Amino acid sequence: QFRTILLPSKSMFLISELGFVNTSLTSVSEKAVASAITSLKMSRTNISSISVQAFSVASVAKVDINHCTFKTLVSKSFVFKSWNEVIFDSNLFMFLEEDAFMGITEPISGNLLDNMRSFLKLIKMKIESEQSF
Repeated sequence: QFRTILLPSKSMFLISELGFVNTSLTSVSEKAVASAITSLKMSRTNISSISVQAFSVASVAKVDINHCTFKTLVSKSFVFKSWNEVIFDSNLFMFLEEDAFMGITEPISGNLLDNMRSFLKLIKMKIESEQSF
């Protein structure tokens, strides 16, 4: 599912919903997804190769990545800034590089009266091997 809404700037756009469901991706290049996204969902997807900053998202409200298999997840494959909710649930990582999740920074911090709290959840992750230094 892919919907776009053009913003006034010719070089930037907003993707309201982007989903990868029940699919296989051989390679995801650097900055393959480089825009603002309201909702990003990956479910039951196999990814063989993912580059540094493949998902370089300036602003994202909700990310749900579940039941996916990543052959190799390199450092900062996912770069999310200004995010509300990021969930990695029941994923398999065949090879996980150091700092693989270090690109997920700058959560949106709401005020407690607005009941807006950002959260990052890593649930039931299986890692076959990891790089060590």
